[in-house]
Amino acid sequence: MKRRILITSLLALVFCGGSFAANDAAKFFDGIRLTDSYKKLSNHNPLFTQRFGADPFAMIYNDEVFIYMTNDVLEYQNGTLIENSYSKINTINCVSSKDMVNWTDHGTMGVAGRNNNSYPAKWATCSWAPTACHKTVDGKEKFFLYFANNGSGIGVVTSDCPWGPWVDPIGKELVSRNTPNCGNVTWLFDPAVLVDDDGTGYIYFGGGVPQGQDANPGTARVAKLGRDFISIDGQAKTINPPYLFEDAGINKIAGKYIYSYCSNWNTGGNRYGFKNAEICYMTSNDPMGPFEYTGIAYENQGGFFNSNIYGDNGGNNHHAMFEFKGKWYMTYHARLLQNAMGICPGKNQNYRSTHVDYVNVNTVTGSITKSKGSAEGVAQVGSLNPFERTEAETIAWMAGIDTRYGGSNMIVTDIDKGDWIGVAGVDFGEGASLFSAYISANKEGAIKICKGKPDGDVIGYLPIPSTGGNFKEISAKLDVPISGKNDIFFIFSGDFEFDYWQFKESDVVLTASESIVSAPATISFEAKTSEAGIQKADLYLEGTLIGSSDKAPYTFEYEIEQPGTYNFQAVLTDGSGKTYETNIESVKARGPYEGIAQTIPGRLEVERYDVGGEGFAYQDESSVFESTKCTFRNDEGVDLDVTEEGDYVLGWTKKGEWLEYTINVDYDDTYNWVALVASGLDGSGFRLYIDGEAITEAIEVPNTDSWTNYASIKGKTSKLTAGKHTLRLSIEADYCNIDYIEFTAENHETSNVTETLADTPCQFNVYSLQGILLETVESTAEGMSNTLKEKNYANGTYIIKSQCNNFSQIILVK
Repeated sequence: MKRRILITSLLALVFCGGSFAANDAAKFFDGIRLTDSYKKLSNHNPLFTQRFGADPFAMIYNDEVFIYMTNDVLEYQNGTLIENSYSKINTINCVSSKDMVNWTDHGTMGVAGRNNNSYPAKWATCSWAPTACHKTVDGKEKFFLYFANNGSGIGVVTSDCPWGPWVDPIGKELVSRNTPNCGNVTWLFDPAVLVDDDGTGYIYFGGGVPQGQDANPGTARVAKLGRDFISIDGQAKTINPPYLFEDAGINKIAGKYIYSYCSNWNTGGNRYGFKNAEICYMTSNDPMGPFEYTGIAYENQGGFFNSNIYGDNGGNNHHAMFEFKGKWYMTYHARLLQNAMGICPGKNQNYRSTHVDYVNVNTVTGSITKSKGSAEGVAQVGSLNPFERTEAETIAWMAGIDTRYGGSNMIVTDIDKGDWIGVAGVDFGEGASLFSAYISANKEGAIKICKGKPDGDVIGYLPIPSTGGNFKEISAKLDVPISGKNDIFFIFSGDFEFDYWQFKESDVVLTASESIVSAPATISFEAKTSEAGIQKADLYLEGTLIGSSDKAPYTFEYEIEQPGTYNFQAVLTDGSGKTYETNIESVKARGPYEGIAQTIPGRLEVERYDVGGEGFAYQDESSVFESTKCTFRNDEGVDLDVTEEGDYVLGWTKKGEWLEYTINVDYDDTYNWVALVASGLDGSGFRLYIDGEAITEAIEVPNTDSWTNYASIKGKTSKLTAGKHTLRLSIEADYCNIDYIEFTAENHETSNVTETLADTPCQFNVYSLQGILLETVESTAEGMSNTLKEKNYANGTYIIKSQCNNFSQIILVK
């Protein structure tokens, strides 16, 4: 591939410090009141406050704690908030931390798919009480997430990543009432998994109290997992915890197997000394039991949160014990967040939040001393490195913001004036003087950076220009260089979205004239710094030197010829040989699929959306490729499917998603269009835009009774201008399938495939994608795919051009 690099003295258009000065950014905070937080700065519990989380389980992977939780969602009846029924919960939350205080939000993961077809476990209504583990399979780490489908069974989904996307490998329950020795278990739920030292997996589950059996419910079970971790090996065995209610836990400590559980609500007068809903434990020398009652591990949260300050008088307990960096912890849920939010004061609506505290474990004997929780939580382990990229959704404290899935990862959103985020124990070492953030904004705003507390000493401002709604790295020099270990707070003014941030030791900055381009394109760069004595600047692409300059200003040009993501970095060298690395400046280049722009008039095949990736060529709210049949572009983020006739279609669409296409419009004209669509719901639809301007009204897709029953709809565009453009297909309402959209010019004679060429044979030149004429074939345009297949053409994409008129089309042989 040919690339061109020029050393120039051009002044690059930059986003360094935005389009206005840092001292102007301070004005954005005049008169702003800080948003109140639901968590005090002296507290580390609950772990996060942007959503609820219950029934936590902890998994350790790569020196990081991952906590999986039931995603409690607020329920309303006739507009009034009501008690949590748990029946609406079909998602699972995941957060992780390397230091036990700063928690990264990995979002809400769809699991139970009976009422949401985009979620993997189609058979399940609910996803409660998750547990997770990982195992090396064929040399690659595999993650297993087990969950309860209410109280009727346990499922499993798998992934190559701790936070998904997840797939259902068996399409049914892993544990059901048909599982041997499970038919009479009152509640088939609350799984916990142990991976033993030899790699064998065991699953513990069950609960409920049959009438008259408070002292010995007999509803706990353990089963050995198959080697694949998605099957049961043999028969489940009964465990007999005294006064069991629910909530299985399992650990291996000092060679002993520790089974823990929550006691029930009728424990009065028991001989063991525990109270209602406390965490008790049993021990065994065998993972399959028998287990013997040993003691009390954790007090019910009502014992330490039932006060005028917290107002949590107890409720069911759900826990998991884990060891991390030499300390033992207990994660559990309580109702502090709902009470801090003022949800129905005086009532426990059972919207729960996750906490972590210490638990007293003797690692020599395997015994546990009764422990209790606190709002203060646990101390930080280590520190946060500000010189590494940190996700904006990594949070110790926050107020006002929310998070959402932004395509390839999570982003901070729903930002209002006065909202803020705090991170704890940020170790700047000898110092930092520059701050960078990856931001999307449609208008100007600012971030104020404080240390110690949200209204603490200001160390700098980041002016935020309008980025046109695209994410862009923005940098600013700190007003006050910072060193040592500090709590850092980002205070927001404006309406923007925030992906990640990073501090730098010096203000060495590389800026690009554009961050998103249509290939081919020439990009200008400038590397600059206030450091004295710089003698040379070198520009690198993906670590390969592509240019040098020994004269300030240090500017470069680079020609991008193909779609893709290009990561540039400059290294500046002073007279003593000391080097200074800039930020990595990413430029995303988009372009038509396989380098061929689609044409209007002609048929727009929706599956041939542009190359360029999430947020640039398309926006898809889920990273899961839903179809199990479609293999075309199934490694990208857009949900495609294949019909019985072999046509590729767009499916599983959600409002807010979009796809873009590089197109060539042949004539200045108004165009009639016909779209082949399907939907199993009322009210779904889409809209078309060219270069950001709507060319149609909102297009309603009719209910065709199923997503496989296709029908044609038609309409008209506004007047289009001839030339190269970007067409956006924007989903305006959920769940419509689209096969193609065909355009015909209203005032120019053009070949209409469906009306003219469909029934009229013609001579067509057949070309490869490289433009090589393969042969001339007589066929109809609509029948060309079958004609080429009969002539033994290899599966792939070809271009046909009619000798009868100016019609040309892309043909797929499959």
